[in-house]
Amino acid sequence: MDALLAALDDSPDALLRVRTLLQQDGTLANGLDSSGTSALMHASAAGLAECCEALLACSADPRLRRASDGATALTLAAASCKPASICALLQHDTLIDEADGGGRTALHHAVTAGSGSTAKYLLGRWGADDAVVDLQGDSPLHLCTSPKLLLLLAYGPPSTATGARPLGRLGTRRNAMGRTPVEAWEAAGRTDLVQAARTAGSWLHQPHPQELSAAVSFLTASPSRVPPRAAPIAAWPRRLLPVHLGIVLLPLAILALGCFFPLLGPRVWCGFWLWVSLGGILCLCAVPPQDWVTFFKLPSSLPLAALLLVAPVVQIILTNHAFLLLPLLTSHPLLATALLCAEAVVVRSYSKLLRVDAGFVPGGSAEAARSYWASFERPAAPCGGGGCGGPAGDGCGAKGEFDRGSMTPRRVPSMALTSEGAHAELDFDLRSETLSPPRARFSPMGGGLILGMDHDCPWVGGPVGHGNHVHFLSLLLAGDVALLLHVACVCSAQPLGIADPHWHRPLSLLAGQFRLWHQGGLDYAIGRLLLLSEAIALVLLLLISMLIYAQLGLIFSNVLTVEEMRWRRQHPGQAPPARGQPGWEEYAPYDLGSRWRCLLGFVRSARGCGGSTVGVGLRQGDKAV
Repeated sequence: MDALLAALDDSPDALLRVRTLLQQDGTLANGLDSSGTSALMHASAAGLAECCEALLACSADPRLRRASDGATALTLAAASCKPASICALLQHDTLIDEADGGGRTALHHAVTAGSGSTAKYLLGRWGADDAVVDLQGDSPLHLCTSPKLLLLLAYGPPSTATGARPLGRLGTRRNAMGRTPVEAWEAAGRTDLVQAARTAGSWLHQPHPQELSAAVSFLTASPSRVPPRAAPIAAWPRRLLPVHLGIVLLPLAILALGCFFPLLGPRVWCGFWLWVSLGGILCLCAVPPQDWVTFFKLPSSLPLAALLLVAPVVQIILTNHAFLLLPLLTSHPLLATALLCAEAVVVRSYSKLLRVDAGFVPGGSAEAARSYWASFERPAAPCGGGGCGGPAGDGCGAKGEFDRGSMTPRRVPSMALTSEGAHAELDFDLRSETLSPPRARFSPMGGGLILGMDHDCPWVGGPVGHGNHVHFLSLLLAGDVALLLHVACVCSAQPLGIADPHWHRPLSLLAGQFRLWHQGGLDYAIGRLLLLSEAIALVLLLLISMLIYAQLGLIFSNVLTVEEMRWRRQHPGQAPPARGQPGWEEYAPYDLGSRWRCLLGFVRSARGCGGSTVGVGLRQGDKAV
């Protein structure tokens, strides 16, 4: 027996030595040491999944109990956070809810150890019962020690009713000491959990949708789980509502009408503004004060920002074509032709942005779910413990840290395969429930993983990623040129309806265009409209130029915006290193060697973004790298 116990280590030849000893003497499989612990219990606690399978193949009894505390191999594996050993035991004659001498099941021990990954594996893969109580009357919820575990136990089990309070069924259950779970946390000194449970509107009662989706991901029986998207989100024009059009177009319509209302006289002008003011006040009064925040706090998926960009651009184009195009074709044909070409490129690039997929990765496939649970079960080293179960945190060792402030796991992707070709748990994106390809990030606006995601752009109503980044940059460049040409046209052309050839000179502006708004005729109204479009064009020109400068700086280094933001968060107060300086490999790990190579790789869509993975295929707009 001593030789068998000595063979149970993490050396590469441990499995061979165990099999050799069992072939020599099969009775060793159920032998006990001086403390009453069997070899299967030792192997389970150490996470030696392959050795567990070898012992079980030699008729080792998985229900054998330790004399001192009644512990079984399953409860010891759960207490040590070894999902691979748990899988080996449950695939044989072992009950998932079998308790030890204290009445605690494997789920109790996983929660006590603070392993969110192991607890999630027991709930999702094997259907552990979260309502079982031990001899002290404690349920797993009584023993909860971390915010991540609390979210998992509150919303993950299938017994949780949709729309009910997180602690609906177990929150009122009392243990042998007469304590509810909240009172048990208070006695244990977990004031953060107590405050969250007793505060309405806290992260427990109203969790963030993304945090909740990560907590209950892959738990198909959970009513709180929202299946991930299997297709990209529709373009923003298809998501518009009439109220969106009214919110954006009404101010611009008022400004445009304000240019012509002075023609009707000061009384009509004052009456118009009075009607607009009273109408706005009545609209605010129609909304209860307690709903004002909800009314103005619009979700990021609403395409208001994109509409706010398109509306002034359309106003500039209409003003240009209505008052400037015909005079330009006569006086400055080359300028007019350049302006029309730039506008055509803008329209084409923007239509491409709306039609081409940014690089959406479908999630929620059955194959991805099988691979996710397999990441717990396969050993990460020869005869290793497998999975990502660690004794602390959420069960993922040092990589599986948990940010209590944002309630989200800090994901450190490794994309390293285990010894049997399985990916690690951290290689999966929990919100989209799929394996994350290289340089893919979750897009809140896109509702899923985006290959080569650069950023979520509210001005285009969706994410900018591997599939549409080139069209995004061409839109910026063409838009900058078109706006600059529009300003040049306003300054050089003689608009229709204005007889004064010097209408745009500074003295003429001061004397005529900026006089009182209720004075002047049609020529002054057209002048005001052209000045309004010119001012909007100059503001957009400044903003787009700054964005182009930032985008080109990242493209020349083959760095994405989200990667730049992550680096700055990890190195606060530091400037990014230059090419060739220390730290450049960390800042730009996908650098192609020079600026022009990075630019060429950007144009060819060859920036190191992953191709197909588990259940993932390249969609429209993506190119194989």
